[in-house]
Amino acid sequence: MSLSSLEDYRHVYVQPVCQAQTRFVYTKMIKCASSTLSAVFRRFGLLRNLSFVLPPKGRIYVGWPYQVDDSLYRPCKSSSGFDIFCEHAIYNRSTFTELMGKDTVYITSIREPFSQVKSMVNYYNVLNISDVPMLASGRFIEFLSDIEKYEAVYKSANASRERFCIPDGFSMTRNLMSFNLGFPTGGFRSVDDDLATDGDLVQHWIAELDSDFSLVLIVEHFYESMVLLRRQMCWSLEDILFVASNAGSYDYRAEESAVLVTLYRRRSSVDYQLYQHFNNSLWRKIAAQVACIYN
Repeated sequence: MSLSSLEDYRHVYVQPVCQAQTRFVYTKMIKCASSTLSAVFRRFGLLRNLSFVLPPKGRIYVGWPYQVDDSLYRPCKSSSGFDIFCEHAIYNRSTFTELMGKDTVYITSIREPFSQVKSMVNYYNVLNISDVPMLASGRFIEFLSDIEKYEAVYKSANASRERFCIPDGFSMTRNLMSFNLGFPTGGFRSVDDDLATDGDLVQHWIAELDSDFSLVLIVEHFYESMVLLRRQMCWSLEDILFVASNAGSYDYRAEESAVLVTLYRRRSSVDYQLYQHFNNSLWRKIAAQVACIYN
């Protein structure tokens, strides 16, 4: 290749200068490496004296599992507005645009749904609260095999004192990741509000998320996701250094029964479609990065 000018040389050999993104939303996802990621984002903001959206004193969530409104976070002390949101909340683009501004980058993380529900069941003490008996086959297998029965116990008002920040009637096992990203799964409302069987709506909603979110990190490919995050946000290597936190150990963690996976896929079909789309999207973005390097 002949280089006719200094500009040609720069175009071929010099990395383009980019500016670090400092205003972003991380929609914190339950049991999807969210504690690990939140620590990264909080360190990033604290080192740069950026402003955070924070829950009111005495609360740990910004409204979750309800929609965000201005009574659910502390007032902003910065004249330029909020810079970072990295809390548990229900995603709604218009709400977040009003809160954070139009130039905000959106990020979240998701996980293979069967892996996610196992971790959630362990973390939120679901088997004990649901009174799942000790059986030779295993309590988790029994729970998923008769999930409507046991989740009814978990969601009941009688169990409310044992649950951790979960309102009565709310399902933690039906399309939870999709619910957190704004899909109408019914949640703790009427089952008539559950639109998971509307295939066209699901695909339209996923396409909107793909347009809204700059990156959806995949827990099963965490290192690749973090490298992509660094590049897309124009951050340094030091900005993405992390220590894994809240990684649980439990006897059914390795459970991969094909029968149970099939049962759960039927129950959380939107989460599976969400995961498949953004897992594919992650690898398309990685492939594009590789192609850019070698072309």
